[in-house]
Amino acid sequence: MVCISRRLIISLLVAGIVAGGAALAARPVAAGVSFTVGPALLDLSATPGATGTHELTVSNTGDVPLAANVAVESIPEVPEDHTAASWLSVSPSEIVLDLDAQQRIAVEIEVPEDSASGGRYARITITTSADAADPGDNAAAIAGQVGVGVLLTVEGDGELIRAAEVTKFAPVLEADGRIGFRALVRNTGNVHLLPRGTIEVREPGNAAFGTLELKETTPHLPGATVLLASHGSLPLPPDTPYDARLAVTYAHGDEQQHTEAAASFRVDAALALAAATLCENLDRGPTMRVGLQNEGTVGLESLVSFTVQSTSGQPVGGATVADPAIAWPQETTELVTDLPQRLESGAYVLAVTATYGTGQTVDIEIPFDIGGTEGAPIPLCASGAASSS
Repeated sequence: MVCISRRLIISLLVAGIVAGGAALAARPVAAGVSFTVGPALLDLSATPGATGTHELTVSNTGDVPLAANVAVESIPEVPEDHTAASWLSVSPSEIVLDLDAQQRIAVEIEVPEDSASGGRYARITITTSADAADPGDNAAAIAGQVGVGVLLTVEGDGELIRAAEVTKFAPVLEADGRIGFRALVRNTGNVHLLPRGTIEVREPGNAAFGTLELKETTPHLPGATVLLASHGSLPLPPDTPYDARLAVTYAHGDEQQHTEAAASFRVDAALALAAATLCENLDRGPTMRVGLQNEGTVGLESLVSFTVQSTSGQPVGGATVADPAIAWPQETTELVTDLPQRLESGAYVLAVTATYGTGQTVDIEIPFDIGGTEGAPIPLCASGAASSS
């Protein structure tokens, strides 16, 4: 029998596991269309050969009837040996809900007899669609989706391994000039973890200057590396040496395991742009690259924009990296993106600007040519260079 070991108030969406509520609400896809699903997560434990059924409840909270498809999906980030998608089935697979109506969804789980110990993961998706059954003249036929995560811990052959390592840890200059912290934590075990952590900052040989906690996070799946941030920041004067120590804890059965990392630093922001290049794609705009070269001991979160100009300075097109990029101390971080549109043959200038800290900026400009028979036109991109990040 499959039993619920605990219920976390978490939802599993396309981008991964994110915080949610006891009942997961769909983002509105049109005026009057909304629904909730509860519970937001099934966190289960089982042994090989176990079977069981659990229920989800879908509630139509909008002011129009609702038609939706229900399905089991793999999580893209989860490797094949950790997916539970083939172990799950749902009934019914299509639902039609009048106003204020509810529908129970049965989630059946069947764990194979030869299953090894470890975590298995999937999600149940509820999707409104024009292809769903017709609920009437006022039907909702606009696509929208929510997902309910299934975290299944199997205790079978072999050991359940709960382990993690900190692959990077650094202070980071925040937008208000204070110092926060970032850490990359990798789950090196075979089951999901829920890490917690504290950061202690001190001047060498002195008492602690301050202590911060890591922001609460959602379960980290096996093999995943997750960026964690401190909750809050500290006002640290420049030119003073500091030592910081991170302690990460996570459950290992009834015990608490831990891993640590340390960093020595001064508040010495020093960012430069390096190795800005372009290459031409045959089916879209050119691929643009730049290196964020951090020569200091404090990490820098940067917003980076690429602008293509004519030789007379007129903007032709551009792209901005959607999320801030972290330039880790004493490292060069490469950013890659594509210009949204193709360019006519001719001469251009690529201008790259990075904004960090309290509004400091660095920029670089490089001239380049597209096509033509003279000069040095940019090369064609290699097959693996076309993907953006």
